[in-house]
Order: sequence, then C-alpha cells, then structure tokens
Amino acid sequence: MKRAYSNLILILLLTMSGLFCAAQEPNWPEPTQESKPWTRWWWMENAVDKENIKRELKEMADAGIGGVEITSIYGVKGEEDRFIEYLSPGFSEILKYTIEASL
Repeated sequence: MKRAYSNLILILLLTMSGLFCAAQEPNWPEPTQESKPWTRWWWMENAVDKENIKRELKEMADAGIGGVEITSIYGVKGEEDRFIEYLSPGFSEILKYTIEASL
C-alpha cells in the first residue's frame, strides 16, 4: 500500500512538472554567423573568380552556413589557365575579396 501511494505521488509530481514546463516558451538566442555550422571550401588550385565566389557565398549563407575554411589544393586537369598561384599577389587579392564579400 505504501509503495502504491509513493508511485501515485511520483506520477502526480511528474505530471505537474510536465505541465509547468510545457507552459513556458523556450527563449533561444538569435543565431549568429559564429554559432551556425561552418564548412571547408576546397579551392582547386585556386581557380576561382569574383562572380562565382559571391554567388557561392550567398548560396551557402541561404543554406544556413555561417562561414567557410578555405583550403587550397591541387588543380583540375584542363583548367591550368585559371590557376592562381598560392600566396601570390593575385591569391591575396582574391582572398581579400572573399573575406569582404562574406561580411
């Protein structure tokens, strides 16, 4: 009898706490760029251009991506005329453009 009484009190308490919790709206902070997921952005031999950078940054932002980590890797055969040498003045310029476009 004592155990049934204890179980009844426990069920009552759990039900009441559930009702009180359900009445409160969660107060979530607005997500920031830093709190959204980030992704790695592979730049194949840095064969990128301003028009496509801007478009892709917008697409990623629209998908909920907060930022990117740019990784310069090997190129694609047949695209050699578009390659930008890593750490060259051209690379620095396109990287600066990318940073400013993402803000």
